[in-house]
Amino acid sequence: RLYDEHLEIEDRLRRFERFPAYTSNASLLERELKKRKLRGMDTIMRILQTHREEIPHNGAGMAAHAG
Repeated sequence: RLYDEHLEIEDRLRRFERFPAYTSNASLLERELKKRKLRGMDTIMRILQTHREEIPHNGAGMAAHAG
């Protein structure tokens, strides 16, 4: 879900790059989209970091469960 939202925001931002914003409203929207994209990436990175910390790095934890 977060990644899909990230891709959607990225697509909308690409459209801004192709067609420069001429109005202040469009410029504000572009800025807000960039902020949302950054917040989303921060959330994704925190989730990935938490997940990495839960996984044993040397496989020893997996052998104990293989029994």
